[in-house]
Amino acid sequence: MLSEEKKENFGTKSILKDTLVSAIPQIVAIVAGILTSVLLARGLGPKGLGEYTLIISIATLVPALSDLGINQSAVRFASQAAAENNTEARNSVLRWAFRIRMFLLIAITIILFFISPYICSNIWHIPKLTHILQLSLLIGIFTTLSAIPTVYFQSLKKFKTNSIVLTLQTILSSGGIVLIAILNKWSLYYVILSSIIAALVSAIFFFHIVPKSIFFEKKEMKNFFKSFFQISQDENIKQKFQKEIHSFTFYYVLSAIICTINTRVDIYIMGAFLNTESIGIYSVAQRVVLPLTLLLTAYQTQLWPKLSSTGTNSEYNISVLKQMKKATLLIAGGFGLYSIIAPLFIPLLFGDIYRNCILISQLLCFRYCINILQLPINTIGYNYGLAKWYSKINFAQFLCFVTLNIVLIPKLGLWGILVSLYVQSIINIIFITSSAVIKLFNLREKDI
Repeated sequence: MLSEEKKENFGTKSILKDTLVSAIPQIVAIVAGILTSVLLARGLGPKGLGEYTLIISIATLVPALSDLGINQSAVRFASQAAAENNTEARNSVLRWAFRIRMFLLIAITIILFFISPYICSNIWHIPKLTHILQLSLLIGIFTTLSAIPTVYFQSLKKFKTNSIVLTLQTILSSGGIVLIAILNKWSLYYVILSSIIAALVSAIFFFHIVPKSIFFEKKEMKNFFKSFFQISQDENIKQKFQKEIHSFTFYYVLSAIICTINTRVDIYIMGAFLNTESIGIYSVAQRVVLPLTLLLTAYQTQLWPKLSSTGTNSEYNISVLKQMKKATLLIAGGFGLYSIIAPLFIPLLFGDIYRNCILISQLLCFRYCINILQLPINTIGYNYGLAKWYSKINFAQFLCFVTLNIVLIPKLGLWGILVSLYVQSIINIIFITSSAVIKLFNLREKDI
């Protein structure tokens, strides 16, 4: 059973409070996202917005693929060390995550730089975008560096400080596009350039607000290459974390790779089968989903470090889920209302030319009601060693999603993507959520 302190920590009030604090930068991002989306849609037009969407889909792959679940793994194990007041172990985990991310960042950027001409010419059939696409990779580099403070503050469960950092980053990243709108200097090149400058300023500023001990340690530098993939040279820390973090991270990374590509593959396939106007319309439909994406992230931000420390006591975890039920249902209900109402404002915000995407946007939004209901039990599943199983199901989902998109998009257009997305959600419920539930209650019966 839960102690009174734990009940308060996982109760409706605590969850809603921490979600709200974590949501502050997301709310700012929502406002900034809507503002910049409207400005981009009106300033660039459907064709220009479609080209911008294609470029950003690649540029944002750099921070996404250089993370690959590394940040979440670092938060999980660093928060465990922090709960034990083991500062050196916490910093060792964060240094390990930093080294791995920098290695992946360099490798992924080089690969994307050299395959950009092929993507633009042979997949998108827009060769003129090659140089802009290559330039846009700088956005991903600087965005990755500026994300480092958020991992540190999340591991300490300092949600307020983390919110301040993310809020300032959002304001900086939006400023360039607002300036372009004020000066009325709309061009794809200027939009990308402004994003690069904003990401660079953000990286330089936020790099200096965290302890340098989470980046480098003199003892580790002496045997840098030998200890590159090791958590620490301290034997006690290695025994406690090395095997577990590598095993967990390996399968979590596999899932992250699949999920990262999965969230963008529809854009890539559309680039091959549909014109840029259709991609621009779909982009607007997705922009309305942005608030739900950001709020789901806020919910997960406070959920992940909390549930990472609950262990494998089935009775305890069931009590945690019961405590969280009311808050989760309230948030899901809010998502449902938003799904119905918000897309109706698309013609007013983006222009009457985008009216046809209202229903598409409503259906895209509604999927997030399903996602948030599954999140707590799916997260607890990681405590029971389901990371390997999750990675296998995510791969099966990905193959199914890609196959359906290739088959359905040429025939149904944008509606083909929706069918593929909902099939993917059904697979998630059947094989991931149900497996976590079965595992949890089977262990409960054994404990009894």
